[in-house]
Amino acid sequence: MSRTEAHAGVFLLEGYQELQFWYPVLRFREESIRVTVIGHGEATTFSRLGYPVVAEAPWSAVPSDCTLLLAPDARLPLDPVTSEHLSAALRAAYGRGATVAAIGASVTLLADAELLKGIRVAAPEALRAGLNAKGAMLSERSVCNDRRVLTARGADDLPQFFQAVLASMQEKAA
Repeated sequence: MSRTEAHAGVFLLEGYQELQFWYPVLRFREESIRVTVIGHGEATTFSRLGYPVVAEAPWSAVPSDCTLLLAPDARLPLDPVTSEHLSAALRAAYGRGATVAAIGASVTLLADAELLKGIRVAAPEALRAGLNAKGAMLSERSVCNDRRVLTARGADDLPQFFQAVLASMQEKAA
């Protein structure tokens, strides 16, 4: 798979953390990796600081050719309907061989989708007990890549996290 064949889906969640959303979106574009912003259809979604973004695809129509789904940090917990759509999309993508990735509080979305049992994860300190209870193996590292599951603690880890994302995509291409 070349970079032009790679396709990243980035979740757009209410109260998204600006750096954790825009850094990957812009870096994917810079690397000539197709990116689709996935959210609440045509509804405007606002960041923590009030910046608006409109999704390119709704939760119900996550492109099936996404080779990676990424969930940036956002205001959690999500409403039950959105949570179930996200969990279903993450499980389906992972089941067909895609990589799933999350930063900060959104690591819990991977746990809610039951994708972290026996997986090494990096996560913020405040989430560690809950993730451990859902079967995750907690790491002291700032970024973890374990069996197509990429996690990072937060915005400070974005450069290292994105390098791990690119390495994972290149590995799939080989």
